[in-house]
Amino acid sequence: MYDTYIEHVFADLRERAGRVALISELIGTEISEAMYLLHWLQSAQDSGEGDIVEMGVAQGSTSALLANEIMNTGRHLWLYDSFQGLSRPTAEDRLIDDIEARGSMDSYESAMSFPQQFVRQRLASVGFPPDRTHVVAGFITSEVQDLPESVAFAYLDFDLYKPILTGLRLLGPKTRPGSVLMVDDYGYFSSGPQQAVRDFLAEDDRFDLVVGPRSAGHFCALLRR
Repeated sequence: MYDTYIEHVFADLRERAGRVALISELIGTEISEAMYLLHWLQSAQDSGEGDIVEMGVAQGSTSALLANEIMNTGRHLWLYDSFQGLSRPTAEDRLIDDIEARGSMDSYESAMSFPQQFVRQRLASVGFPPDRTHVVAGFITSEVQDLPESVAFAYLDFDLYKPILTGLRLLGPKTRPGSVLMVDDYGYFSSGPQQAVRDFLAEDDRFDLVVGPRSAGHFCALLRR
């Protein structure tokens, strides 16, 4: 599938050693979605300065892929996660896909928890420099101060309305023309991420919304003009 995407969809995507192996190790992210992630990551980097961000890192498989892609760029990698599982769902989070058969949205509070050490081990396995790694632990709030000065690309995978909207509000002012904010689980699992994107775009009209093809997964990208 990787070769098919390279040949027919993303012919301009530059090769990177170790990429295919890291894509094969992704958990919860389809190869097709990963290809769009790589496409927007390259585009965002080519358009200018800025660091790379992931919000909601889980076990760190996507973090490792991002780290490998920016290994030789000098850019820093910023990773945000509670490491205590999902935050408490809000009224905006209507259950769409009961992915773990829990029976209700509220039952997903604290689900999908992974230790921070998993992430650090994944980054060490690809050899990403610790001095360019920033792991920010804790539930995301508007009071977070530990942020990059400039953001080229961000991948937001917080699953729920409030943390997605908070993340977009924190990162939006850090973007510049050509930056990309990619949101996972758009129209999947919870209605929250889709509503968060709508509300953010109503606040900040500098972004164009691109929804990924349904055949490739459930995600969207906010492209900064």
